[in-house]
Amino acid sequence: GDQAFFLIHERFWNMDFDRWTYNGFVTIDPTPHSNVWLSYDVGPVPHYDAEKEEDLYLGFGWAGEVGAQVSLAARLQLEASLVGEQFRRTAAGALVYNTLINRLKANLNLSRPFSIRVIEEWNTFDETLDSSLLIGYERNYGTAVYAGYSEQYDFAERDWVARNVFAKVGYLWRP
Repeated sequence: GDQAFFLIHERFWNMDFDRWTYNGFVTIDPTPHSNVWLSYDVGPVPHYDAEKEEDLYLGFGWAGEVGAQVSLAARLQLEASLVGEQFRRTAAGALVYNTLINRLKANLNLSRPFSIRVIEEWNTFDETLDSSLLIGYERNYGTAVYAGYSEQYDFAERDWVARNVFAKVGYLWRP
């Protein structure tokens, strides 16, 4: 696994923060078609969720992720991950938020150029379920067409609060 310690100078909303972070990443490949990973990050973090500049301060946070991926029949890749985050006013201070994000993702390659991706994500901070579907056609690097649909269910409001249809077209032109 890899571990690193960084000193960071960050500017956010016209405020300067000198902070540090310690992070690491470990991955294990139990079979040629699967892997499992664990990552973490800990250190002082600005309160990015501040609604006003005067609510901005340097708190303390940590984030960790555990996940697994498996490829089936070379055409289907399944991935599951769990991300935990916590933010406090100081390292031992009052809890500002604590959240878990559960994510399931499936990629199906129908042929070399055609693919389908489905993602389901449950977020305990927002109390939402995000669902998305992406259909892709990639002729070559730079030439691709994507079409997708996403929606969000808010459990606090007990209703679908966002629905989006989107598309992207890219063409690689060589004179």
